[in-house]
Amino acid sequence: MMGHKDCMMGHNEGMMGHKDCMMGHNEGMKGHNDCMKGHNEGMMGHKDCMMGHNEDMMGHNDCMMGHKDCMMGHNECMKGHNDCMMGHKDCMMGHNEGMMGHNDCMKGHNEGMMGHTDCMMGHNDCMMRHKDCMTGRNDYMMGHNDCMMGHKDCMMGHNECMKGHNDCMMGHKDCMMGHNEGMMGHNDCMKGHNEGMMGHTDCMMGHNDCMMRHKDCMTGRNDYMMGHNDCMIGHKDCMMRHNYCMMGRNEYMKGHNEGMMGHKDCMMGHNDCMMRHKDCMMGHNEGMMGHNDCMKGHNDCMMGHKDCMMGHNDCMKGHNDCMMGHKDCMMGHNEGMMGRNEYMMGHNDCMMGYKDCMMGHKDCTMGHNEGMI
Repeated sequence: MMGHKDCMMGHNEGMMGHKDCMMGHNEGMKGHNDCMKGHNEGMMGHKDCMMGHNEDMMGHNDCMMGHKDCMMGHNECMKGHNDCMMGHKDCMMGHNEGMMGHNDCMKGHNEGMMGHTDCMMGHNDCMMRHKDCMTGRNDYMMGHNDCMMGHKDCMMGHNECMKGHNDCMMGHKDCMMGHNEGMMGHNDCMKGHNEGMMGHTDCMMGHNDCMMRHKDCMTGRNDYMMGHNDCMIGHKDCMMRHNYCMMGRNEYMKGHNEGMMGHKDCMMGHNDCMMRHKDCMMGHNEGMMGHNDCMKGHNDCMMGHKDCMMGHNDCMKGHNDCMMGHKDCMMGHNEGMMGRNEYMMGHNDCMMGYKDCMMGHKDCTMGHNEGMI
């Protein structure tokens, strides 16, 4: 009976341990249920994370397609850029040739300017002599004007002389008429002395009229000669000034000829300059042709660059979509991590309950074993 009592006491202790075990087991199951709930929530978050990841990958694929188009456009751009650089190289070669021609042109221009300087020095000498010539010419013109005044007086005297001469000629005409009449009277005189004496008287009267007019003619002639002498004196002064003017003119022509020689040298240098300018322009034209090729290549480059930028824009649009998907993915991932954390907390509670369950089971077993003893 004592053994049965001990058995029952051990059995009761075992049942108490079993009760503790069951309580620990129930707590462990409760923790396990919480763990499973957290696990399910974590799986839902993981599902959302995977959906966001799939959307992210679709955006990433679009981004990669846009990047591929961008790279194709970039390759076209670089091809056009290379063409542009080749054209630029040709442009610079033509430019260098043009500059060599330009340098020759400037060398000839400088030589031409030296000749031009000699020309201007000769021209200045010419102008100095021209000034001396003009001074002499002014003196000549003053003498010429004096001469012309004397000539005017001479012509007035000449006109008076001619007037007297005309009067003289009128008197001479009357004289001749009287003479003719006298001759007729003389004839009559020869026919008849008495009648001739009367005609002689008329002849003498006509002769006297003729002599009076001859006197007037001589007076006008004397006035003419006085004016003529004044004219000749003025003419002499005029000729002296003319000789001085001619000396100045000769000096002017000497300077003018020197100026023309300098001008000739200037023109030779100018022609040499123009030949070099022609070479310069030919080189410049070649340079411009190369520049045009360069610009054509540059335009091709810009067209390729435009395609590149369009591809780049498409790439950036896909990239933005990719980043939006990545953002959604990260939000889902964060939610998944929160669910996982809750799962781990439930799991830890489950493990704690399991640990308590095992401790209770151990106590139950020990009590059972003691009861069995």
